[in-house]
Amino acid sequence: SLALRWSDVSRRTGLDTDFAVGIRSGSDLYARAKAGKRWELEDDYSIFAEQIYRYGIKSEHYARTNFEIRKAPADKPFIANHLHAQFENDGDEEEWTWGNSLYRQHDFAPGKRLNYGVYAGGYIENKKADLNGYGPFVGYRQPIYRNWLFAQTELNYYNDRREDRHHNVGVLLRFEALF
Repeated sequence: SLALRWSDVSRRTGLDTDFAVGIRSGSDLYARAKAGKRWELEDDYSIFAEQIYRYGIKSEHYARTNFEIRKAPADKPFIANHLHAQFENDGDEEEWTWGNSLYRQHDFAPGKRLNYGVYAGGYIENKKADLNGYGPFVGYRQPIYRNWLFAQTELNYYNDRREDRHHNVGVLLRFEALF
């Protein structure tokens, strides 16, 4: 995907917000709005909640809710549990999914980080959440060439029950430019 994003659109609300317009999967023009908030609690704990809505010309409606609980001692790696629920409707069919990641993250020099953990997720059908896939993952992100260009890799070992795939190695490579 390729997008232009405006971050912190409204700081008066106390929410972290952004708005993006872009193109996904070759020809799916979209607009996306996102709002989230972090609450700092006692003993280095925090809670984060976020809502995302995207409308694409081809993909149509997409909504996702993220909820994270984090334990982050000062100057040490943090551990977090990240839960999400997601809805997609392309006009012909709709699909509800869920996922949960328990992970640890090490932040190094500015922009560099290593994270690893376990993931479980699946589909929500008839008001029941089914487990479809699970497995471990590890990821690394760092600036390359300039301090605004990042490369992120992820290696995972997930399965997919719906597709009758046993655990398989997966690799992701992502580039991101922040101006």
